[in-house]
Amino acid sequence: MSHSPSHVAPAAVLEVRHYEPLQSSDLHEHHQVVIGLAGRMEIALPGGAGEITARRGCVIPASVRHDYRGERRNRQLVLDLPVSRHTDGPLFDDARFFTLDRDLVHLVHFIAENTQRHPQRQALRLRGCHLLLDALNERLGPQRTDAQRLDIARIDHFMRSRLDEPMTTAQLAGLTGLSPRRFHDCFVAAAGTTPYRYLLRLRLEHAAALLRQNTLPLSDIALAVGFNDQSAFTHAFRAAFGMPPAQWRKQAVA
Repeated sequence: MSHSPSHVAPAAVLEVRHYEPLQSSDLHEHHQVVIGLAGRMEIALPGGAGEITARRGCVIPASVRHDYRGERRNRQLVLDLPVSRHTDGPLFDDARFFTLDRDLVHLVHFIAENTQRHPQRQALRLRGCHLLLDALNERLGPQRTDAQRLDIARIDHFMRSRLDEPMTTAQLAGLTGLSPRRFHDCFVAAAGTTPYRYLLRLRLEHAAALLRQNTLPLSDIALAVGFNDQSAFTHAFRAAFGMPPAQWRKQAVA
């Protein structure tokens, strides 16, 4: 990191930081919130690894070990908060990642800009701490369950970008900071289906698009959507569309 590390924050600290592209590990006696402003940063929490980007952040409770590595020209808004300053509410009950909505993005950039523009104005920093904590408590408090916080759009994008690859529930859970079992339950609550069935639907929809648009052999299309076995692909496609892929292609292009 580009600042002098401190493992105990005697008072709330709010500042913009840059993390070096070196694999590092830390454990501190204060709570911490890290929110991306620019670039990218990888953080591994007990529940899994994730990325901090311009619309992503994470909550790290006191005494939770975490590994991290910055990439590119990253900038993060970081709040270090003594445990004694935050004794109420569930915000720091668990280490987790979260996604910023539009209003929170604007607030975070406003706070970061003022923090850098007026580094000596402690009252302004304190106000920024209160604004940030209020906003996070409102969004991540008990009224919002893990299922409500689950970023289905991000998970969907991750799946679509890797349809030709094997994918596990543990891998998907790592995007959210939840355990695989908790992720599975929250995904079902949020999406109305299991991660496996959701991914299977995406694979088969993409297969249908490929069948309609080109003349690739069925074996190549099967591989392109994550099926190493063409017979397994044919069986899954028939179950979803009511006919085997070769017949579906003939009707689609007729």
